[in-house]
Order: sequence, then structure tokens, then C-alpha cells
Amino acid sequence: MTLNDCFNETVKESFNNTKVSYWFKKTFPDISYVLICKLIRKGVIRINGSRIKISHILKENDQIKIPKALRCEKAEKVEVNLSNHSKRRALELVIYKDNEFIVLNKPSGLSVQGGTNVKINVDLLLDALRFDYDERPKLVHRIDKDTSGVLLIARTLESAKFATELFRNKKISKIYIAIVFGKLKENLGMIDFPLDEKDKLLDSKTYYKVIHVKSKYSIVALNPITGRKHQLRKQLYKLGNPIVGDDKYYVNNNITNNFLLKNKLNLHAFYLSFYRSDKKKLEFKILPNIKMIENFTKLGFDISNFNINSFLDFKQ
Repeated sequence: MTLNDCFNETVKESFNNTKVSYWFKKTFPDISYVLICKLIRKGVIRINGSRIKISHILKENDQIKIPKALRCEKAEKVEVNLSNHSKRRALELVIYKDNEFIVLNKPSGLSVQGGTNVKINVDLLLDALRFDYDERPKLVHRIDKDTSGVLLIARTLESAKFATELFRNKKISKIYIAIVFGKLKENLGMIDFPLDEKDKLLDSKTYYKVIHVKSKYSIVALNPITGRKHQLRKQLYKLGNPIVGDDKYYVNNNITNNFLLKNKLNLHAFYLSFYRSDKKKLEFKILPNIKMIENFTKLGFDISNFNINSFLDFKQ
């Protein structure tokens, strides 16, 4: 590969003072970090005609020389993964769109990002959600593959940075609903104990409120304050009230029996709200999937009776 096999890209204002590695991650999300490092090390990728390091900080209007093969590889990968069926599927998930954000109703079973044996995921589907923008939408938070419900997507780098700061500063309200085994000791409170993540103990906090109890099951509303991996599932398992259908942290098919539907994680991202940069409040509520509603019905609970405001107001 020679420099004659390259093309130039101009750095936009939104990438000013960011690392070149971040630019490639956002501009060419399907290209591996290892390959980018290799091309930079060999001098194939250059900025303003000069060799650089992977830690190089970009400035607006910098000229990045990029191998044409990367553009071809990116286009080919998108074409392979995004069939007309996948594009329609992506559009069907959209419940809201403005100039900054897209909100999806993510179904249970659809991964947010790629992984082992994952053929389709939300990240791949984002190319079908550009609408009238050249810029590819960006993930700003994640929910588990088997968790359904509200998923926020940023349409631009600026809105992605804004949303990331909101999440970091705990200025986005999120409410999940779960069906768990047993009865919690208190009807409301906070789950507050460290969770093991990559051999580190990290703090984890979640407000909870029991909203219905029947037989050996409870329906709880959950407001996570921290954002640890599988936080709610791990916390409830350690608390002694694992989520019904959780086949990762609690596998006991004898207890699940036929009363409730098997093999489905009964965890749903029900509510999300925040204030945009223009101070307009965005608020979204998505009803659980039909299988979870069937389980609510079996437990004698009507989701329409759930009052979000009463849950949000109980915290001190």
C-alpha cells in the first residue's frame, strides 16, 4: 500500500482537541483498532503530510491521509450487514427523533454491540438511522441483550458528548421494572454494595421500590445511580431476589416452573428523561413486551397503575 492509494479527510470542529484514535473509532467503527495502529506505525496514515503516533491530538481542519482500502472495507461491511430487512427492522425500533437524539424501543434478544455469535446488533443498525444526516448516529448508553426498553442514541458527536456528560453527572433519570423471586425485606430503599468487575470491586447504587407482591414473586421499580455492567441483575441476585428468567446469574428451572414464562429475562427499561441543551425536557415511557405483560397479568398487576412520579419523588 502506497501513499498514492490514499484519500484525504478534513477534521471537523466537533473533533477538535480529540485523539486521532477517537476520530477513527467514530468515523470507521467497523475497522479494528489494531489495524489502525499498524497503519499509523507504518506511516500509511498521516496528518498534514507528517507521520504521527496513535495518541496524536487533532485540530480542526487537519488533513488526515487514509488508505482507500479502509473506505472500501467499511462500505462493503455495511452493505453485507444491512439488508433491506435489517434496515426496516432498525426503522421500526424508532419511537422518537429530533435534531440531536433518537430513542429506540430495543427488544429483548437484540444486543446493543457486537460479540461472540452476535450477527446483528444495534450498533450495526445505526447506519440505517442516519436519516438526513451524513454523520453516523452514536451509542451513548447500553442495556443488556435480554433487557428490553428505552435506548438513547445521539445523532451527532456534539450531542453524544452532551449525553455522556449527563450520564456521568447522573442527570438522566432511568427507571427499570423487574419481576424477582421472593419478597424484599423493605418496600423501598437503596441497594448499595460493591460489585466485582474485572477483578475490581466497584461501588454500585440503585434505588428500588416494591410496587406489587404476589405469592413467591415481587415486581420492583429500579432507579440505578451508577452504571456497572449487569448492575441490576448482580445486585438483585446478591440481595437474594434474583430476576425471574435470568439464566446468567440465577439458573434454577425448578423454581421458575410453568406459572411464569421460562427463559425470558423479566427486566425492562421502562422510563428515561433528561433536559436537552436547550432546556427542553425529553421524557419517554415504553410498555414492556407482551411476554412480560403476560407475567404481570398472571401476578395480578396492571402496568397502567404504575405511577412514575410517586417513584421518583420518594428519594430524599
